[in-house]
Amino acid sequence: GLLRMWPGGAGLRRNFLNDAGDALRINLRCLEGYDVNEKLRIWAAIERQAGAVFGAGYTVEVTGLYYFYARLVAGLLRDQYRALGITILAITLVIGLMLRSARWTLVAMIINLLPVVVCLGVMGWLRIPVNMTTAMMLSATLGIAVDDTLHYIWRYRREAAGAVGASLALNRTHR
Repeated sequence: GLLRMWPGGAGLRRNFLNDAGDALRINLRCLEGYDVNEKLRIWAAIERQAGAVFGAGYTVEVTGLYYFYARLVAGLLRDQYRALGITILAITLVIGLMLRSARWTLVAMIINLLPVVVCLGVMGWLRIPVNMTTAMMLSATLGIAVDDTLHYIWRYRREAAGAVGASLALNRTHR
């Protein structure tokens, strides 16, 4: 097994091998701020390289807390993106039913998606990785935008229906 192959004294071996000498433990760490998918790609490459070094007689498996967290965050991000898509469809449907106008629904959706697109653009420009926190921030941004948009459009339509003119209706809506 690995115990026979391992150079150094028993004390050194104990730090890396289990008591039976058939499992090697290597602790890897990386700086925070890396994209979670990049961390997973690095760990997959390490797993492949270690497998090639030890050969077919050994199973190489990346485990540990950092690896667990990276996989957890990757899954959460995937779910957040899926949920964001479903949410956008649901919001479009609700706004369409509430406003009963395809034109106003399109305007509302452009207004609602603009903050999310701007946030993603700024994050990309500043090289801020999308992680669990930033993905949740995008959902919160969308929620605030939807609430404000509905109140604004509802009020504008009410003011404009009073035949006071578009300019005055806009001023009253702003106030």
